Amino acid sequence: MKRTPLMLVLVIAATVPGNAAVVFSDDFSHANGTAIAGQTPDTGSGTWTGGGGWQVNGGALALVGGSDSVYGAFTDALSAGETLTITFTTGSITGFIGTSWAVVSLFDNSNSELAYIGDPGGPTTYWSMGGSIANVTTADSSQANTATFSYAFDTGAWSFSTAGGSYNGTGPTGRAIDHIRIASAGTSDSPAGNMKLESIAVTIVPEPGSALLALAGTLALCRRRRAYV
Repeated sequence: MKRTPLMLVLVIAATVPGNAAVVFSDDFSHANGTAIAGQTPDTGSGTWTGGGGWQVNGGALALVGGSDSVYGAFTDALSAGETLTITFTTGSITGFIGTSWAVVSLFDNSNSELAYIGDPGGPTTYWSMGGSIANVTTADSSQANTATFSYAFDTGAWSFSTAGGSYNGTGPTGRAIDHIRIASAGTSDSPAGNMKLESIAVTIVPEPGSALLALAGTLALCRRRRAYV
């Protein structure tokens, strides 16, 4: 009976999709009144940067005061053969789903806003997604929610969901997403929007095609080595 080479077993375990690498996460477990800027996320590169308006209270992050933004960098950027997924949970708070905006955005290394998720403000009072990848307006206005967005580097395939439903499509390819921004702003007629973030996580997994190619290459290598034994 032929035995499966140990190296092959290890490669299969390493390349089969589902072994997601967490490149950014935070559950905001800081003392009440802590500004998130300057704090180290649970997973990420460096510290949160930006203004002091986004503060932790009761294990959740929300805006205190006027318009502000904070940024978090991933441990690794999305690249060829990979799919990125961001998931975050929100609680109820005054100021979300209103006339002013509050969103979580994804950026690449050129600092281009590729996708924003949340309430874009204006006449739209529902969960929405926008940016250069895709634009979606849902019929979901619930503040306490879980939002999930996925994007495949090679194909541009994307999906977006909240408690109110799921959407998918195809956008531009090859966007090397590597950091997020949490931001809100208002106008002279309306105070800044707000968002109560209870947790956030960004993962990257190999796309099925890239995993199969890696596995096929390993099988071929093993066959060649056996041929020379």
